[in-house]
Amino acid sequence: MPLVGSPYQMKRHKKRKRPHASPRTPKGFDFGCLPFAMGVGSFDFPAHLSAASVGAVAYGSAWSEVIGKTVPTISLVAMDGDELAKAFDIFNAWSKATDPDSVELTFAFRKSGGYVLAISAEPSRLTQRTLGFDRTHRTMLAGATWFKPMDSTHPLLLRFRERCSAPIAPFLFEGVRFPGPPSGLRSSPVPTDLARIPGLQPLLKFEVQFVDEDQARPETIGWLALNSGHLPVSKLPDRTKSESKDIARQRVETLKCHFPVTLERLRRGSTMTDLAGQLVMEGILAWQIEQAICNLVLSKEIGCGLHYVGLNGHKVEATILQAMRSRHEIADGENLPQFALNDVRTQILADGNALLRYLGQESAEQLVSLQENLKSVSALEGSPALADVSLMEPAE
Repeated sequence: MPLVGSPYQMKRHKKRKRPHASPRTPKGFDFGCLPFAMGVGSFDFPAHLSAASVGAVAYGSAWSEVIGKTVPTISLVAMDGDELAKAFDIFNAWSKATDPDSVELTFAFRKSGGYVLAISAEPSRLTQRTLGFDRTHRTMLAGATWFKPMDSTHPLLLRFRERCSAPIAPFLFEGVRFPGPPSGLRSSPVPTDLARIPGLQPLLKFEVQFVDEDQARPETIGWLALNSGHLPVSKLPDRTKSESKDIARQRVETLKCHFPVTLERLRRGSTMTDLAGQLVMEGILAWQIEQAICNLVLSKEIGCGLHYVGLNGHKVEATILQAMRSRHEIADGENLPQFALNDVRTQILADGNALLRYLGQESAEQLVSLQENLKSVSALEGSPALADVSLMEPAE
């Protein structure tokens, strides 16, 4: 079951009280400020891999019945086959729920030599398994990652990396047992030393990540792999600085998901051309205009009048989310409703104030002060969901 709400968000906003708005007060909503839902993945497989005493990675080839040809293999070499089989049972359960690429393999190469292998749940498949097709929450994922540093890089791994640069490059991910003493694992076991593990089902994968140390982006699995175990606290990314960027990104995704026909009508019709010239000269940005239009459309559909004025102030968000959850758009040839310029201005102000309140800031009374307040918390910049933004430019 998804866990709705962010502990960080709830703690940060715990003491902020919502204003008691009059039922006829214009109300807004920022589509980037969806509530959070947490998808929790398995935390068991790293314990099984550690208990299996994985000490090496082997490279070879094997016949795949699924595609009817010989493909490369990447094999975890372990001392305890039973524990390794338990880890692969978890991987295969993910595969049955989504597909074999639910297991994400990341090879992070060090400049000084060697690499770190990271095994984790692939985020988009984890989201699908835990949250399904939820469209009204921002996703937060929690899961485990297993890291295994290797002191050297086998030439076969470099050849495997080159082969995987092809658009389609299937390979088998499996596990084998090395029956020799633990010291033997440090002396590169040969194929004749390796034994199959009864019941362990390999995965036919098509995706694998390769990351070089100087190309690893902060907070990615490759970056975490290269810094695992010795990352100073001072180097940990500050997530609070990226909150506004995350909201802007989510806003675009939400509008494209829930208002595809509205956006296309906006792009093709004259509404944006008529409104943009005046509003852009007033300092209004493209994303604010299109979000206001979408809110006006949704408010009209709900039947509470423009600006959600008929909704109780405490139930605005819940009602909007419920309406979004149950609505769909049809390209039926209808035109976009015509809204007065002042109605769009009012909605932009209401939407902006909703965003400011979400960020713990004071509301603004005028559009000028709204833009200043949004800019002061780095929340003014954003990309429009419309592919063609030329319509948003002011007239010459």
